[in-house]
Order: sequence, then structure tokens, then C-alpha cells
Amino acid sequence: MKVKIGMPFKTPGIAIDRFGKWDIVIPYTIENAGTFEVRLPEEDWTPEKGEAAVREAARRQLVLFNKEIEI
Repeated sequence: MKVKIGMPFKTPGIAIDRFGKWDIVIPYTIENAGTFEVRLPEEDWTPEKGEAAVREAARRQLVLFNKEIEI
């Protein structure tokens, strides 16, 4: 399944422990599944860390995507 990364952007942190700090938001689209995002603290941001965060988040999201189960 393909994942397309959008334009990362800087935004104020939204978690309590990030108050007054900046985050980098990385939007991404999973083919046929929707658009999502990951956040990284600006002080930890690198393109490599951003790509790794998207890969991990998408991998976790796809574990159950389109899976059929019987009950």
C-alpha cells in the first residue's frame, strides 16, 4: 500500500507538556484509506525522523485495515 507524505509544517504544541513549544506536523495519505498526521517536537525534527514516524504510524494503522472477521 502506498503512503504519500504531504508538506510538513510548524505549529504550536497541543499537549499539556508541549505548551509554549513548537511541533512539526507531517500530513500523509494512505492509499484508499484517508489522510492522517503525525507530530514531532520541533527540537527533535529531522526529515529522517519524520519519515520514520510516518512509516511507523501508517504500519500500525494498516494492521486491521480491510480485515474481515467472523463473530
